[in-house]
Amino acid sequence: MNIGDKIQQLRKASNLSQEQLSIQLDVSRQAVSKWELNESMPDPDKIVLLSDIFSVSTDYLLRDQYESAEVRKATEGEKFDKQRIRSMTLASMIISALGLLISLSSISFYDTQTGFLIGLAVQVLAVVFFEMSIHGTQAEVYSSARQRFYLMNLWLLLYSPSAIITSYVLRHLPSIHELLWRFGYLAVYIMSATVLSILILKTSKKKY
Repeated sequence: MNIGDKIQQLRKASNLSQEQLSIQLDVSRQAVSKWELNESMPDPDKIVLLSDIFSVSTDYLLRDQYESAEVRKATEGEKFDKQRIRSMTLASMIISALGLLISLSSISFYDTQTGFLIGLAVQVLAVVFFEMSIHGTQAEVYSSARQRFYLMNLWLLLYSPSAIITSYVLRHLPSIHELLWRFGYLAVYIMSATVLSILILKTSKKKY
């Protein structure tokens, strides 16, 4: 295993982003990225700092064939985090889908406003459950998992508000055909979810 792979695994095991590690080392984030991609080597003084930060020997960092408990811990921890996140993401999506079904069923069976609020509360609960369940996972695993969850959950979370709010507004406008206020929310729903998805992707790229 080369020094770039070791730096990356030790960084993840310490729950540090490239930006956070670069600050501790007084280098740019791009420099850390290049080390991890094996496009460049840290200076000797930075190798000493890395050994202090991660509590490993400089010999371990420099010798490719050297294996340590830190790397095994990082690898096993990352696998465990990914498995847990997959399970928690699925459970959270099921809860959110249940909330949407409650909102939709309220249209036919009981007071629309009450059912909508109950359904929305269940969907908010799904978000809280997800955030609590993945708290403490490795930094990069955590950020990518959150991005995937919110990109998927947006399409469940926005449906009911789009339908209720758009239909209410259009229904009270003069000379609006019934089909427009009944189904116009679909356009609003698709556009809102698409725009927010793009914003999440752009924000994530800037941050990471």
